[in-house]
Amino acid sequence: MPITIDGSRLLTKNPTGVEVYCQHIIRGLLVKSDDLILYTSRIIFDLPKRNQQILNWPFKKFWSQIRLGFELLIHPPAVFFSPGYVIPWLALFNKKTKKIVTMHDLGFVYTPASYSLFQKWFLKLTTKQAVRYAYKIITPTKATKDDLIKYFNCPEKKIEVT
Repeated sequence: MPITIDGSRLLTKNPTGVEVYCQHIIRGLLVKSDDLILYTSRIIFDLPKRNQQILNWPFKKFWSQIRLGFELLIHPPAVFFSPGYVIPWLALFNKKTKKIVTMHDLGFVYTPASYSLFQKWFLKLTTKQAVRYAYKIITPTKATKDDLIKYFNCPEKKIEVT
């Protein structure tokens, strides 16, 4: 039973905290298991090709939400892991797949002025979706776990602090 992973954060030219986390967690998982499929929009040359599934998309935006989501809907894997906040919207219609997502923080709750109106809306929406549809939510801190419970009424048993 392969675990499928959103690898889009590995393609960022100037990685920040979340992208660096994604790089480390994905590379670590690839060392431990061959039974992983990394979905990306283009080949990542320093990773094993056998673990990559390229999902072509002609546009610069919305690959994760539309193209990856469509793939997860029409070819539902047993397990899907999103290391960067978001479960693709179309994948929410797929009830067969266990969805695991990492929620790094809820900065948009604490420092809303740092986010555009669209970013705040999107992060609030995708956080609500993760709380509702994820099989498990991974957080790096107990503070983020507590915030998910406080602000989004997330069941405590759904959250794992790593």
